[in-house]
Amino acid sequence: MSEKTKQILFFVLPILGQLLLTVLAYFGSRIYVEIPLLAYVNALLMALPAVLAIVMLIRHKWENEWVIVSLAVQSAMLITHFAIVHHVIGLGPPGTADSFWDALYFSIVTWTTLGYGDVNPVHELRMFAAIEALYGYIFLGLIVGVLSTLFKGPARGP
Repeated sequence: MSEKTKQILFFVLPILGQLLLTVLAYFGSRIYVEIPLLAYVNALLMALPAVLAIVMLIRHKWENEWVIVSLAVQSAMLITHFAIVHHVIGLGPPGTADSFWDALYFSIVTWTTLGYGDVNPVHELRMFAAIEALYGYIFLGLIVGVLSTLFKGPARGP
């Protein structure tokens, strides 16, 4: 198997894994209302494809552009996954009508750790939102780190 084929394979497989978990979360999300613990398990499972992608990208010493694209796609999929769960279980007090866009807004604000405070998760999802914030710290830190290596100039001699 050529190096280019390996790059594409290890770039696409984790994304397909996350896409599958996101689709399962969307279609099976009503069970999260009954058993919120499953939302936590799925959130942890969502991190596995991302970790696999990062490890494979680093192990094969891929170009930084591939790493950035992979991290960006993984981040977008994780944010969407978290938004689906927030939408299904709900934000704010029970009985309030939350749209998917409200959940996506909350997910982005949580991911980037802005935390405006205008929308709050229900009690069952507080730790879920904390996990999302931790993922955001990690992914944004990785993206900034890789971007900084792109813009780093050549080393200067004495």
